[in-house]
Amino acid sequence: MYQVLVNWLRKIYGYEITGQWHLEQVCDDGDYHHLYCDLTIKKPESLHLEGLLELLATASISKLEGHFEQVFNMQSEIEETNLLRSSIARFLAENDKIKAENNKIKAENDKIRVENTELKARIAKLEDKQT
Repeated sequence: MYQVLVNWLRKIYGYEITGQWHLEQVCDDGDYHHLYCDLTIKKPESLHLEGLLELLATASISKLEGHFEQVFNMQSEIEETNLLRSSIARFLAENDKIKAENNKIKAENDKIRVENTELKARIAKLEDKQT
């Protein structure tokens, strides 16, 4: 059923589906924990999740409440991660633009230096003729 749901959401609605999203964080108890959720669902152009699924077969009420709390924490962590990735991608794109512009300026500067050297040589020739 899991794969049917994933295929349906991808093909029919165009969602991006990530299975077994892994988060690492320090929790309220001060210990480092590895957290997983089964599916994250989002539109490709969006930074925010449309849904997050934690699949459970059977569990006690307290375990279910723990899973519900974990899912809400995971959603905010995943959205922060997506926002960071998006910011990094934008920064890299801007950095590439700046590098390209810098290369153009360097090329123009090199051209001006060559012209300047040529002009200095012509001035030196003219000065030699005058003396």
